[in-house]
Amino acid sequence: AEVIGIAADARFRSLAEAPVPMYVVQRGGWGGNTVLIRTGGDPELLRLLVRGAMAEGGIPLSLSRLDSMEEVLQESLTLTRAVSDTVMVIGLLALLLAALGLYGVVAYVMAGRTREFGIRIALGARAGNITRMVLGYGLRLALIGGTLGVLLGVGALRVISGMLGGNWSSTAMTAAAAVLLSLVAILACLIPARRAAATSPVNMLRSE
Repeated sequence: AEVIGIAADARFRSLAEAPVPMYVVQRGGWGGNTVLIRTGGDPELLRLLVRGAMAEGGIPLSLSRLDSMEEVLQESLTLTRAVSDTVMVIGLLALLLAALGLYGVVAYVMAGRTREFGIRIALGARAGNITRMVLGYGLRLALIGGTLGVLLGVGALRVISGMLGGNWSSTAMTAAAAVLLSLVAILACLIPARRAAATSPVNMLRSE
């Protein structure tokens, strides 16, 4: 056999597979053949030229398909894009539910400390002190949750990258989700604290 060329690494059967060593033996006389034509011009014009050349030359071959590499690539990505779009929608819904749940839980916990805030203000604490204390609580919560979320998100992206192919290892979306949930946690802490700081401690303690 004569080696007529060596190609660079490429994904042959699927975009999800890693390039593996392989060799191709060119044989004729059976089945169909695939011909690759490289052009720097318009693929649509090349289609017409190929069909015209085959018709004029009387070549005894039938042309079953004539696709550009872009069309082949888009066809191979159809399932991957459908799955990725579904995962994206589910992820956005999960993010929304997580934000609502986080806000509800944190706001409930901070609202339960209203009497504590009233006592602190009655003992001389200022509204700024209460706000800083609650903000510190929210920041600690956001830091712990955000760190864990980014680490788990990066791991999940790597798993998805291996299943669907391509580079999904970017942490931009994971970091954005962590920042959003952190802001929600801080907001859920600040609203009850500012409401308590604006209320008279006498009225607050009397209601309790």
